[in-house]
Amino acid sequence: MSFGRRKRAFTLVELLVVIAIIGILVALLLPAVQAARRIQCQNNLKQIGIALHTYHDALKVLPPTRTSRPRHTWAPFLFPFIEQSNLEDTYQWNVHWSHPLNQPAVTTHLPFLWCPSTPGGRNRLDTIGGGMQAATTDYAPVTGVAGITVQAGLISPTDLQGVLRPNRGVRLAEVRDGTSNTLVMTEDAAARLFGRAADWGHPITLPAEGTCQ
Repeated sequence: MSFGRRKRAFTLVELLVVIAIIGILVALLLPAVQAARRIQCQNNLKQIGIALHTYHDALKVLPPTRTSRPRHTWAPFLFPFIEQSNLEDTYQWNVHWSHPLNQPAVTTHLPFLWCPSTPGGRNRLDTIGGGMQAATTDYAPVTGVAGITVQAGLISPTDLQGVLRPNRGVRLAEVRDGTSNTLVMTEDAAARLFGRAADWGHPITLPAEGTCQ
């Protein structure tokens, strides 16, 4: 008569060793993941910057942050310059960005407007009222300078407006400090926890700190 072998279980020490090894591997991989995310965010900002320059080359001004009548913001102005001809054809300029006719365009997620570190993932939609929705973005134009920077003596109080301005386009020649010393777009990841509604209709008035990890 033979008996089957008893199954050997893990001892507590062996289990702790496995957990420690997994912890070490995670610690080694995490910096690489963070670096990859940071590089992706930098590339996103670079794409937006190239689109802004291309827009300026074509129209001799930068796009406005927003227009009032009808209401539009900077994102749809760049459609022809970010290889989004389908959105350009869909977007209706004669109505507000939040109009039902513009739902197909404003609910479209553009990969380079998404930061990989933002909670909620890339396919976030913000409810904007009236049953309408809009895709969110993690990048925003720098439309002004915080007053505290003037109080600290970091900048002159003569002009606190950003390069991108409402209801008008700014020529690069107007940037007297030089474009290499001027912030035009910044990361605004996780604003209001899940980002602002594609910046379609919510202008940001203060520069935001980058948060990509």
